[in-house]
Amino acid sequence: MLGALFNDIPKGSARAIITPHAGYTYSGEIAARAFQATATRTFKRAVIIGPLHREQEDALFLPDSDVFTTPLGELPVDKDLIAELASCSNQFIVNDIPHLEEHSIEVELPFLQHLFPGLPIVPILVGKTTATNVKTLSRALEVILAGLWEETLIVVSTNLCAFVPATDADRQSGRFLDLIREKDWQGILDGHRDKEITACGDGCVAGLLGAPSVSKLEVSILQRGDSSSQQHEDDSNRVHYAAVALA
Repeated sequence: MLGALFNDIPKGSARAIITPHAGYTYSGEIAARAFQATATRTFKRAVIIGPLHREQEDALFLPDSDVFTTPLGELPVDKDLIAELASCSNQFIVNDIPHLEEHSIEVELPFLQHLFPGLPIVPILVGKTTATNVKTLSRALEVILAGLWEETLIVVSTNLCAFVPATDADRQSGRFLDLIREKDWQGILDGHRDKEITACGDGCVAGLLGAPSVSKLEVSILQRGDSSSQQHEDDSNRVHYAAVALA
């Protein structure tokens, strides 16, 4: 199935991507477009940042496990970088439990395995979208990836809006993408606070864009879509998705 999703998608040299975490029938093609934008580069690790959907806390969660497993096999966890992240701030909590039922990182892993077999991963789950979490994540990425940006793929898992009427979905997703283009992490925080942005993953995106090294990258919106093809006539519960590359 994954191989078919990658058919006819041009390869690119992006160093970071923003990609959906819906079911593959909803957003698999868009996710493949995001990942294929990284396919010509060589990486030594992938940092994967996703939102925590259940029982959110004002914290960032790192795994204690040595590997993550999918039907395609195992992905080794980069325990050295996990330890470095954990030492950056008390906001980071090493705990497998939040990762066990969370899909926002899980659905991205087969794409990594298809393109970069055996690549070590650094999974980070972001709890509440707060200034503390966003700033902690930005600073930690800048610190632990000093000298490693060129060889590190960063994958941010998010949708553009979450289960809102179609007209609101169009407005919210457009606003979120504008802020991503502008790399305006503070604007994303403000939009979340004012409920102008409802994306599951807005704090993850803000955390990436707040890292000074990311300000040098060029943002490209590769593809957009929404859940309407699977929801038929239901316009009251729309989700939007996008593939975004930073190179």
